[in-house]
Amino acid sequence: MCIRRRTTRILSSHIIALLLFSLVPFAALQTPTTPSNLPEATGEININGSSLISAPKDAVWNAVLNFSSYPNWNPFVRSQLVVNEFAIPLDNQTAFVGAKLIITSQIPPLPKPVDVSTPPDLLTQHITIEEITVIDTENYRVAWVLLSSDWILNTIRWSAVSTVVDNDGAEKSLYESRETFRGPLASVVQDLLEDDIAESFQAQADAFKVWMEGLVRVAEATYFKNGVLAPDMTRIIFDSKHNLTKNYCSYFLHTNFHDKAAYLMLRKTRAM
Repeated sequence: MCIRRRTTRILSSHIIALLLFSLVPFAALQTPTTPSNLPEATGEININGSSLISAPKDAVWNAVLNFSSYPNWNPFVRSQLVVNEFAIPLDNQTAFVGAKLIITSQIPPLPKPVDVSTPPDLLTQHITIEEITVIDTENYRVAWVLLSSDWILNTIRWSAVSTVVDNDGAEKSLYESRETFRGPLASVVQDLLEDDIAESFQAQADAFKVWMEGLVRVAEATYFKNGVLAPDMTRIIFDSKHNLTKNYCSYFLHTNFHDKAAYLMLRKTRAM
């Protein structure tokens, strides 16, 4: 008799718990989604990659536009050159709207990590000619399109950076990249390459996170003593808002995060 009553009480408590659980709004059980800074996806196929980076937004944005640094860290886009109308690389590789690009990609991506000396996989290498159509410095967005007949294949690749707050209340930079495909060949791309392209985009985002956070660690470990940055180094590494400067990025995006190499590079910049 006692066993039956105890069993009844246990079953009753479970039923009550289930009823209470069912009353909790479904939205409260969902993990909050991070708002995207990318424009609305309008392609027949949309492929994305993203990562949360512990680095200032301006530094991440500058690195996105620093195409010359891509061979040092990017397992997907191994080279992205600004060229003239004859496909000759310009001396000044600064991105601008209307600039033509020759992009050498690996689909699927190369094994990580990579650097400038990593050999290509010629069997999976793709070379395209594209054009920068958007550089939105206010909203931290950039886009380029494939130069091909739109009635065959129309693609646009977006990259965006925004500031988000993680679960611990710390500000981080959200890096996002997306490519959209439209046209008769979009279905062919989907059938043959969609999974490999998706892998490439996420590999790029993951490697970018490692690269940028490595730069920040180098700055913190090498140039901070007792939590203070030497004043004469401030103008090189940080701006007035304590963001990594473009000058810093342009030099330090070519290091491999080794303190000695970074120190020698800093001495070189101070001497200039």
